[in-house]
Amino acid sequence: MTNASPVASAEGYFPLRLCRLRPGKPLFFDLYFEVPGLNGCDRHLVLSCRKGKIFQDKLLGSDEGRKSWAYFPSSEAAAVLRYFSDNVEEFLRKPSLLNCDKIAFLYDISLTWVENFFTAPASQAPDNIKFIITIIERILKYLLDEKNLAKLLCTVRRHDSHLYTHTINVFLISMAFSLFKGWSVEESRELGLACLLHDIGMTSLPHDITQKPERLTDIDRHYVKNHPGESKKLLAKIPLIPERVLAVVAQHHENYDGSGYPQGLAAEAIHPWARILRIIDSFESLTSIRPWRPPCNTSQALAVMKSTLKGKEVYDPVLLAEFIGFLQQG
Repeated sequence: MTNASPVASAEGYFPLRLCRLRPGKPLFFDLYFEVPGLNGCDRHLVLSCRKGKIFQDKLLGSDEGRKSWAYFPSSEAAAVLRYFSDNVEEFLRKPSLLNCDKIAFLYDISLTWVENFFTAPASQAPDNIKFIITIIERILKYLLDEKNLAKLLCTVRRHDSHLYTHTINVFLISMAFSLFKGWSVEESRELGLACLLHDIGMTSLPHDITQKPERLTDIDRHYVKNHPGESKKLLAKIPLIPERVLAVVAQHHENYDGSGYPQGLAAEAIHPWARILRIIDSFESLTSIRPWRPPCNTSQALAVMKSTLKGKEVYDPVLLAEFIGFLQQG
């Protein structure tokens, strides 16, 4: 299994691992492959299998040139999620499947869920919250069987600059860290839900900010600072979202010394789970690729985070030390 991401994404399409598809079964969505243009450089998507048609193994290519990724229209994320849901039991029952493979499969389901939930208002309903809670519980079950949670994350994580991938990585790291700390499954599940939903307010920002290929300007950052409040406002309308989740979502950019946003809360005034999310949100961003910089490795990211403490105490120092211990576990 590889955690490499597709070379590029196209506007209006989401990537999908081909190993999640079942040859000989009909697809619920249109499937596209990325192919090089006439000059060998420009790449574009071509329709390879229409919805309702049988997915053929030959579409994967030969052993030498076997394809790893395909794409589906973002408008069909709900159909992809339904396809995953119909096959989840059969996939997880495979006797040869390693624990990390099961988690990776549930990671991909969670990613599709976020893509759908963030972009389709009709999906923002209690039934979809119930569904993702069952997925969170399954992931926790398999995480509890892992001896080295930090090492597992390196295997499962995808690395790209997309909001949805960032969300899922933060979600997975946070749940692993909570189990490392000895939390109950119930607490870990609720933290996981908060992490999945913490950046939904980013979808209310102008597209040219969220998809900007260079560093944000001061004006851009002014808009971005509205997203925790927007996230809470949107989620407060949905039944089944716990108050604790709303608090964490609203406070995940507050800094321990009071220099954060949107309220400028400090220390114990910040929900302890929001202080955890503040750390993991930063760590995931630093260790993921951005259009204007390569990703940091773990040591580089932690050095950056620790160096901020010399000037400003952005992170809860006790929780940061615990998180470093989690990442450095043998």
